[in-house]
Amino acid sequence: MLLSINARGGEASSPSVEHFFVDLAFRPHFPSEQQLVSKYGEGVVTTENGTRYRNYYLPNGNRWFRFRVDLDNQVDKPVTEVLLSTVPLASESRTPAHEIGMAKIRGIELGDPAAKARATFGVPLREYLANLGANKQLTVLEYFPKTLDLGSCIRFYIKRGAIVAFSFSSEE
Repeated sequence: MLLSINARGGEASSPSVEHFFVDLAFRPHFPSEQQLVSKYGEGVVTTENGTRYRNYYLPNGNRWFRFRVDLDNQVDKPVTEVLLSTVPLASESRTPAHEIGMAKIRGIELGDPAAKARATFGVPLREYLANLGANKQLTVLEYFPKTLDLGSCIRFYIKRGAIVAFSFSSEE
């Protein structure tokens, strides 16, 4: 998804989406919507509260990936959030053109108990109820760890005590 240049001046291989969860950073820069589409395909475009998302279904593991596109930046349209979910995020399902592996955030996987997120990250900065796709009233644990870049946010979406989705985003 990210495009980088190697020492010989040619294109280096694009890191996978999983690197955002491992590194907890959008480095060396935010990927653009065009880079996302050129690597993974169109996906299913949804809009919620004026925000555009591109959704991809991963049949191997019955998971969904969602990418938030910042439309305020009309030039680059950067991707500023990556979310992995077990709950459906769109009425249609399109698989990505390029394989996306399962991801973890500091050892936390989908299906783990919410207590594991609390044990790893501590007391959330905010805890509230939110909708995700057609799923209503999920508990969200929101963290802004000081060890990450300013404005970096980690969210865990909880249903019946288990993590059903998590995201990494930049909220600047």
